[in-house]
Amino acid sequence: MAELDSKKLESRINVDSKQEMQNTPTLFTQRLILRKFKRDDIQALYAIYSDKETNTYLPWFVCKNLNEAQDIFTQQYEAIYKQERGYHYAICLKEDNTPIGYVHLQTKEPYDLGYALCRGFWHKGYIREATRAIMQRALQDGIPYITATHDENNHRSGAVMRALGMRFCYTYKERWQPKDKEVIFHLYQYNTRDAIPIYQGYATELIPILHRDSHNVQSSKDSQDSQGQSVVESKNRESNNTQSKSNTEALGFGRDFNHCSSECAEDYLKNNVEDNDQTRMQNSLKYKNPKGDINE
Repeated sequence: MAELDSKKLESRINVDSKQEMQNTPTLFTQRLILRKFKRDDIQALYAIYSDKETNTYLPWFVCKNLNEAQDIFTQQYEAIYKQERGYHYAICLKEDNTPIGYVHLQTKEPYDLGYALCRGFWHKGYIREATRAIMQRALQDGIPYITATHDENNHRSGAVMRALGMRFCYTYKERWQPKDKEVIFHLYQYNTRDAIPIYQGYATELIPILHRDSHNVQSSKDSQDSQGQSVVESKNRESNNTQSKSNTEALGFGRDFNHCSSECAEDYLKNNVEDNDQTRMQNSLKYKNPKGDINE
């Protein structure tokens, strides 16, 4: 799909008619105001970043006090807002314009999408509503593709990514800092055109593309909103470029591993996947250039 079809969006998005380059322009959806964080939002920032459940699948430790919340605002938001371009949003309900979560989107590769929501607002569709609006704006601004990753145990975040039309690409592992914890991630990607390859920057420690079926969990709970947790940019990736080639070849990927080789896929499907999952799994291997409808 070349661009998002606004007619199919669940929420109508109002943006400025002038599509000039801006940093975190205010957006309005059916229920939400998406705007910059402000200095008087520190209490709300503390509520978001101090919640243990909200931050379970994120790399940092929970915020301990208002001083730390102030530092988060200064370093992660105020600094970004000084740049020419940015998408670092506070998610606010229209009723009171108070932040209940956030959505971040990087303006350079890998154009990573990250989000979190206070647990009192889970399962109401707010994350999907917010991320749809921000994705649409970013793609209109010329962002060529968007990636998102989630911990393999955070199934609901994967469900949100699929609902946004993103396609599963590959699985990899990374030791996250500052928690110093090894995590297995699934990477998803949304493309604006066919010629865009899968982002390969995380693939130094690949795991077989069908290593686990957690990204295909299709329970009724997955139809609800995510817990509001997604992987956001990590400053301390442990890269190992010297092993990248051997890792990808050992797992049956081509040199650019934009798709898994047929031998790798067929062998895995034969030995590890139940019959009723085979069609879905095979389809996940076909997306050399993943794209999809935002409402999928």
